[in-house]
Amino acid sequence: MAKNVNVATMPETIATSSRALAVSSSNFEQLKKNLTDVYENRAKLRKQLTKVKFNYFITYIFSSSEKRQDKKNLINELAKSLENAYINLNFRKGMKDAGSWDEAIYYFQELFQCCKIWDLTSRQDTDKFRQRTIADESLERKLITTRVHKSLEFIKSDVDNLYLPNMNGADIYIYPTFIVLFKNYKKFSIHDLKDVDISIQASSFQEEQGVPKDSEVIGHTYKYTNKNGQPDKRFNNNYEIPVVRYGDFRLRSDSGINERYQFSDFDKFADFAKAFTTYLQANLKTFVEGRII
Repeated sequence: MAKNVNVATMPETIATSSRALAVSSSNFEQLKKNLTDVYENRAKLRKQLTKVKFNYFITYIFSSSEKRQDKKNLINELAKSLENAYINLNFRKGMKDAGSWDEAIYYFQELFQCCKIWDLTSRQDTDKFRQRTIADESLERKLITTRVHKSLEFIKSDVDNLYLPNMNGADIYIYPTFIVLFKNYKKFSIHDLKDVDISIQASSFQEEQGVPKDSEVIGHTYKYTNKNGQPDKRFNNNYEIPVVRYGDFRLRSDSGINERYQFSDFDKFADFAKAFTTYLQANLKTFVEGRII
């Protein structure tokens, strides 16, 4: 008689689809067009400014003082035009709880300084029996090493944005009402934050690559275990593995957004999660998937 065997599923890539980068939410199409126009104008002005500056320095000796002054004036005009080429967005007056957004920004900046941040790029359900493990899933992840906060140069806002670098796709800029996926000005999209499922929760992770100094070890397991969690003595060198509590942040949408991050400092993650969840519940959602503690 054939037996039913629990075979592990195929790996699932955690990455935003190309469709999500190409199509914006319908209510933000006009904003995307305006941003594209501004970006192209900035590119044109920057090119002109570079050309004029180069010409100014090359011909400086051979130009009269009057011509040099004319070129200086043109440089200043182009620089001022570039400085003023942006879209100004005002969110604060429309927020029901602006303080929670400000807190989320503050705590996220603190969280961004934690020892380790990973971009999770693939997951797979485990076959616990065959793999002799108590883990529900196995994950592939890439360490984020660049921790510089970024804003989009063609947007000026009365509030700051959240920024998440993406190791396998477009970077993520989160504003109070929308998310911008940005690769370059020809490849970016805007998605209504109300249409994005946000999971903010604790995760238990079997850490075999060294426990970060700001992480909490909540238990131990073994490379190979029995159903009761005890070490399977049939395996040699069945070493002990620390189980660590991390913060798990995931964004998903029907439009194709699929991103997931892991943070080493759970206490800082919990502070951010509380503030961000408070903002979402007050302004956009009645429920946020996941739990904070």
